[in-house]
Amino acid sequence: MMVLDILVLSGLLALVYYQYRRSGILVSPGAAALLMNVILGVYFAYPFALTYQSLETIHQLHNYEGLSIAADKLLGIVMLGTFSALLAYRYTPRLFPRLAAKVARRSLQPRSNLSELTLGACISALLGVASVWTFFYAVNQIPFLSYDPAYTRSSLGYGSSFRAFQWVGTFVSTTGCSFLLAGLATGRLVRYKLLSFATVIATLVTNLLTASRTPFILPILVGGLVYSTIGKKKFTLVRAFMWTLGLFVVVALIQAHRFRTGVSLENMWDEVISGNTNSPFRDNAWLLMKFEDNRFDFYHGKTVIAGYIPSRFLPFKEDYNWGAVTLNLVHWTDRYSWLGIGHVYFGDWYFNFGYPGVIFVGVLMGLVFRLFDLRFFRLLGEYKRLGKPDFYSMFRVWFFWHIACFAFANGTSMFVAPRLIGYFIMITVAAVSRKVSQVGRKGSGLPDAVPFTGLPLTVSPGSWSGIGGKRTALRGGKL
Repeated sequence: MMVLDILVLSGLLALVYYQYRRSGILVSPGAAALLMNVILGVYFAYPFALTYQSLETIHQLHNYEGLSIAADKLLGIVMLGTFSALLAYRYTPRLFPRLAAKVARRSLQPRSNLSELTLGACISALLGVASVWTFFYAVNQIPFLSYDPAYTRSSLGYGSSFRAFQWVGTFVSTTGCSFLLAGLATGRLVRYKLLSFATVIATLVTNLLTASRTPFILPILVGGLVYSTIGKKKFTLVRAFMWTLGLFVVVALIQAHRFRTGVSLENMWDEVISGNTNSPFRDNAWLLMKFEDNRFDFYHGKTVIAGYIPSRFLPFKEDYNWGAVTLNLVHWTDRYSWLGIGHVYFGDWYFNFGYPGVIFVGVLMGLVFRLFDLRFFRLLGEYKRLGKPDFYSMFRVWFFWHIACFAFANGTSMFVAPRLIGYFIMITVAAVSRKVSQVGRKGSGLPDAVPFTGLPLTVSPGSWSGIGGKRTALRGGKL
């Protein structure tokens, strides 16, 4: 299987590089999903999943043989899902030409201008920050500054009645912070620059104090992707490698502090290669081994549904959320010390529906990410033609791309709603601000402010290229 892993890894990297050579864009939404969730998360992780240091981390050295079989099977599951996604990605414009043309051409121009959206992003992020600090005050602890950050984070995240204030607040704040960080980096923000900068700092520091890596990294990730698309410095192979390496180092440093392992090159290397930073494939293989050994029945979508509906409306969520299910699989009884076990793409869907579920979600992923790419390359065509980027439209592409990445994984689907809440707050505040401004101008006799309309999507047919490198004409609603 190692040879097969290397061959597939080489093929997928060659596919991404082919797109880069043909379109001049290294990281599109489709390529980013492939790189982050499949290439790095699975095929790069496979050779390191069963090393001595990796298995020692989860105390499973005695199960090496069983984990080897499970890892090979998981690799096959991911290959099936990846192949399904690539096929769907390739043929989406042919099978759904009207949908593809509509998504590419659609112009979602906000009624609010960029300054009003900036104010909305600041308020959205600050409301999330206030929610997190309410949690800190209620529990009288700050996890990152406690004696044992990892245990404090887990115990408060599961046992505190105020836990919703923390995890909802952190992900609500990431939406506005992503917008502000991208705007500051690209120089697109006109007003409220000082407030935007202060809000970004407050959000990043607050999310770091929760001792959680994802809320801290998210704004940097989305903001960096927006900047790499319309900023002064585009992603090259070297820049993308250095940026990815930097994110891995930051995550490893946070993890080293959480478990008090100390900061050294050796510890950081072990964390990135064998520890929790690169662990989803190993952990998913562990879950698959237990799932097969104990002859568990498929969950038939229970873990999928539980990720989206609050436990108040769905009582079985407490038993079928991804954290509870995975801890039950490995017979982990102390839920206060561990919130759950990670997984890779397609692995969670196998637990629910078997191989048909893997194929289904693979096809759905290919369809969704191809639509994101169609929109993305259309906006880039406008950018090159007019010389002025549509910042807000490009932000929405990358923001909703990450929402889709979260939605396809059972372990992160619970964070979709808070991020959308943050976006709703942002555009609502912007709309209210615009109304107040209009009322004030009418009362003073001044003309209304000119709305931010973005860029007109009127690219001539055949003026942009997507993955595959061939010019595609949009005529008569067909792609």
